[in-house]
Amino acid sequence: SFPIVDSDGNVTDDETQVTVYIDGVAQDPSTYTLTGSEGKVVFATAPAANTAITIDYNYAKTVGYAQSVSIKHAPNLEIVREIGNRLPVEIKEGNVEITGTIERCFIDRDFLGKESYDGGSLPEFDLEVYPAGVGSGKPKITISNCKFNGWSMDISQDAIIMEHVDFIGKSLTIGTQA
Repeated sequence: SFPIVDSDGNVTDDETQVTVYIDGVAQDPSTYTLTGSEGKVVFATAPAANTAITIDYNYAKTVGYAQSVSIKHAPNLEIVREIGNRLPVEIKEGNVEITGTIERCFIDRDFLGKESYDGGSLPEFDLEVYPAGVGSGKPKITISNCKFNGWSMDISQDAIIMEHVDFIGKSLTIGTQA
């Protein structure tokens, strides 16, 4: 999956932004070159045949064609009252719930991987929403450490495929794009 990005989400060719392992042993970044825009790692000397090569990296994946996104942030407030008093004595904060739904017309391998359950745990991911489009100074909502909670797909008579996913996140940040 590509493009390979640094911790700020910028496409990078900096070999120190990835860790390459040959048979479980981390390799020195000087032994390979990285072309982040293509997700390509080229070794100066080819590894031996039948060796396992794994790579740790971050990549940017833009999910296009989303028809709608809904985000719900519920602090689950509880009102404490006293007998004979109309006004609340206290408003207590409960457990925070961050949930939402994405409706889209596009299915890709990466999204299906986050929605699949193979007996292990579901992967966490960060979801960024750009309500006014992409551009410097425009708003950006980031829901961090999300997991998908449900998925469905509808195929209409006119062959339009609609995918619906529900997610739960751990934190929500509202900011602006750099």
